[in-house]
Amino acid sequence: MELKELREQINRINQQMLDLFSQRMEVSADIARYKAAHELPILDETREAEILQNVAAGANENYRFETVEMFRTLMNLSKMYQLNIVTADSPMQPDAAYPPVLPSAKQVVFYGAEGSYTWEAMKSCFDGISTLPAATFRDVFETLKQGKADYGIVPIENSSTGSIFDSYELFCEYGYHIVGETNLRISHNLMGLPGAKTANLKEIYSHPQPFMQCENFLSSLDVKLTPYYNTAASAKMVAASGDKTRGVIGSASSAAFYGLEILQSEIEDNPNNYTRFAIVSKDLLICPGASKVSIAFSLNNESGSLYHTLSVFAKHNLNLIKLESRPYPASKWKYLFYADFEGHLSESRIAQTISLLQTQTQDFFLLGNYTGVSSTFKGE
Repeated sequence: MELKELREQINRINQQMLDLFSQRMEVSADIARYKAAHELPILDETREAEILQNVAAGANENYRFETVEMFRTLMNLSKMYQLNIVTADSPMQPDAAYPPVLPSAKQVVFYGAEGSYTWEAMKSCFDGISTLPAATFRDVFETLKQGKADYGIVPIENSSTGSIFDSYELFCEYGYHIVGETNLRISHNLMGLPGAKTANLKEIYSHPQPFMQCENFLSSLDVKLTPYYNTAASAKMVAASGDKTRGVIGSASSAAFYGLEILQSEIEDNPNNYTRFAIVSKDLLICPGASKVSIAFSLNNESGSLYHTLSVFAKHNLNLIKLESRPYPASKWKYLFYADFEGHLSESRIAQTISLLQTQTQDFFLLGNYTGVSSTFKGE
């Protein structure tokens, strides 16, 4: 048989499959309406497992795997179509407030100490507001929990070393939200007491992040690297020690603040070294200019689960700008996926996407819908 004849056979079969697929989707839509009317869940795992088991038993052994995967894909497409029908008219709306601007604040808690990079980021966002330093990321969230501050600010990502998951995990643990972000150019400096010399240093203190970001420079020194709480706390400790053999990596602000001398400037490996800072709120606050949505989710450990979850973004024509995974502390050998995509929750396609993701994922966290801070917040 010639190739042309074989292709004609394929075309006829394709048409038959197309007709059957249309019939199947129409029945699937009727099932969705029935489930919605009787408040039944879209997903019926027992029913799906039974179908796949019967398909596998009846499939040609030469392409049993392909047959099962085709039916698995069909059922996933049906679920997505059913979810669209169920959520189109009444998508799940998150418990959010939509103020014209973020509410003013009396007090802000920031990670680190005065002179730290987070302090600099905080100063660029808030003006004339009382501030509280926090020794750890968790302390920021605890201060908010206790009602001692209106907002917090923590670093969440560096352009050289990636996401700071210790911060991200706390958003999920506490159920708090990102309501704004700001980016800060990070220029690291080697600092010491007045009169100290780089060649005489024996030990350098800083947060682990600057050590990672300055590896090339530090590899040329014969010194001990000692991790400390944060850059500003390191500067404060070295200044108080009176020991000229101790150095610290931190900002120029911390050098001025604690009376240290800059021995070497701009020692970071990457000249385009930026850190992204998140403004934290207990409440989900979404302003009109919000253009980025951040979420976290976990999935069932089954074939195609990530693929079908990501297809939701493609179906709604959404630009997924970040996706990465991290071990989920709440469950052994389980992973959380962190994603950023463009949009505002007032858009129907965004609300539908959130509804679909809440249904398709095992654990789901709406971290925030926000934009960069273009002007400073004023105190009350």
